[in-house]
Amino acid sequence: MIPAGDESTIDRASPVPLYFQLARLLSEEIVKGRRAPGERLASEPEIGTRFRVSRPTVRLALQRL
Repeated sequence: MIPAGDESTIDRASPVPLYFQLARLLSEEIVKGRRAPGERLASEPEIGTRFRVSRPTVRLALQRL
């Protein structure tokens, strides 16, 4: 599960696409060891709700991973 509080790190005013920002955030969670090896990510709808982005945006972010 993605820690609650990370949703504010997506900058909607940034020229960087939301999916790219989300992929970076999810990648940081993995690299920093906040996810155990083999631990599953939340579902697309859960990630979308947490970060307040659409499911297609989540899907693009996951593809970047």
